[in-house]
Amino acid sequence: MKRSALAASLATALALAAFGAPASAQQPIVVKFSHVVANDTPKGHAAEYFKKKAEELTKGRVKVEVYAERYHAQGQYIKVTEASLTYVAIDDNGKPREVPKPPSVT
Repeated sequence: MKRSALAASLATALALAAFGAPASAQQPIVVKFSHVVANDTPKGHAAEYFKKKAEELTKGRVKVEVYAERYHAQGQYIKVTEASLTYVAIDDNGKPREVPKPPSVT
């Protein structure tokens, strides 16, 4: 996870904690953070760091539950978003050129 995405997620958690009901009347906000890789990977370490910082900086008003390797746990993929990619190739002078064909897969 890039630092900017981690910072944005942490800022969102902090804002939720800061602008919610008074802490005495409020249950902790629970953020469920799932990813599809093992804990001992860069993404896994970033998720644990996010959990630590969100809980620390919100003084417990935000609780983060990290779920690693979600595909293995749920047994299927669930589509949550989609994207379209457009590839553009340019030459050394910044002029458009033909997009190289990818190697064939057999």
